[in-house]
Amino acid sequence: MKIKYLLFTTLLILTSTIHSQITVLEKTVAEIAAGRDFSNAVFSVAVYDTKTGEKLYALNDQYSIGTASTTKLFSTAAAISILGDKQLETQFYIDGEVKEGVLYGNIWIRGGGDPAFGSKYASKDENNRSFLNSWWDSIKSKGSKKITGAIIGDASEFGYKGCPDGWSWSDMGNAYGACPSGLAIFDNVLNFRINTGAVGTPVKIDSIYPYVPNLKFHNYITAADVQGDNSYIYGAPFQNERIGIGTLQKNTSIKIRGSLPDPEFQVAYELKNALQTYGITVPDSVMCARDLLFQGKLDQKRYSRFKSLFTCKGVTVSQIATWTNQHSVNMFAEQLVCLLGYYRNGDGSHENGMNQLQNFWKNAIPSSGLFLRDGSGLSRSNGLSTGHLCALLNYMYKSANYNTFFETLPVTGKSGTLKDICRNQAAHGKIHAKSGTMQRIKSYAGYVFTDSGRQLTFAIVMNNYDCSNYQATLRMQKIMNVLVTLP
Repeated sequence: MKIKYLLFTTLLILTSTIHSQITVLEKTVAEIAAGRDFSNAVFSVAVYDTKTGEKLYALNDQYSIGTASTTKLFSTAAAISILGDKQLETQFYIDGEVKEGVLYGNIWIRGGGDPAFGSKYASKDENNRSFLNSWWDSIKSKGSKKITGAIIGDASEFGYKGCPDGWSWSDMGNAYGACPSGLAIFDNVLNFRINTGAVGTPVKIDSIYPYVPNLKFHNYITAADVQGDNSYIYGAPFQNERIGIGTLQKNTSIKIRGSLPDPEFQVAYELKNALQTYGITVPDSVMCARDLLFQGKLDQKRYSRFKSLFTCKGVTVSQIATWTNQHSVNMFAEQLVCLLGYYRNGDGSHENGMNQLQNFWKNAIPSSGLFLRDGSGLSRSNGLSTGHLCALLNYMYKSANYNTFFETLPVTGKSGTLKDICRNQAAHGKIHAKSGTMQRIKSYAGYVFTDSGRQLTFAIVMNNYDCSNYQATLRMQKIMNVLVTLP
């Protein structure tokens, strides 16, 4: 009888403690929601026990809203689940033959969606052309000292639609709006080194890297009494024209980044230059499979007749997923979407990849109200809820791929996009999550490890608040710091 009483008393105390801490969470959320900056905002929170799946707290968790880059959880988790740790390949072919050191014909670079060539995430900046050395070495090893034809870039495996549905004109010319491509290079980014002068004067372009032949840059950026980069770049895929507007900090040297117009061409162009530099005679001839396709000259069965020159083994799906979640790179997320379709049924178009993505989650979690238009969260046409995010996280926790997926997530106060979140606060090092930020959108979703040793799944999303993203982040950190105290 005494033992039963003690057990009952212990359970009563534990239940009371849990309820007390949930009340603290409720009060914290209520105080934020009642703030003047959130009078017209959508505020959504969901918290689950990861192991049991029990819902511990929810506010508007069924609302389908924009969540920005936490959408990347859907593309990275699906890619890891479907493709495993598949290693990507880029294949090189010749449409002629090699005789006495001369390659008669063209070299074809058949892209397989590897985004690591020249990527700042895959190698140090000073070594980001090292992949060209290995390509040159492989070509030279075949006995080629001279090439009579062109270097042809072929990104057709992913199609030529350009940007995903819902990306705006104001996004696609900037680095964060770089599009996916079957042949990617330098993160599909242009780097502008710019010198600024007095307030109101036009800035001066010091250099553009990589060099793009015939690129036209219309510069309307001026120096201003501001901090950092307040400029935007406009430009469409496959068009060698970019427009810069806005302001940059006065009297300084600064780097801004835009999207690379034509990665397919750029890969072929860089290889041609590397071969010439390293002593292999190559005509000044670079071609794109896209142009041949539009001219009706691209044979769909060409590779069955061509000779394989060599295959470049690249990065793995888990590496791309890690860069995607740690650094929130939109292009990497969309590469994963295209890879889903490419390896599932041979169609690497973004449209097919999105069909594969949506079908996967439709069968994995309750998907009513789940609207995915891209894999990165940049599209304003996306709509999902904190309930969907938690369902995804709970699904991955129970899957055989949990450890791989978990390792891709940034950690509060320590790594990736969460390096400065909850730093030296209660939640420092105790939350592994993905962040999301766009104009009037802020979100976090991931796993919490409480002080009591419990694991929670959580998602917080704010839309259309009347304060800065920085102020919204401060409020969300309060919630995360409370979450780690739950018993």
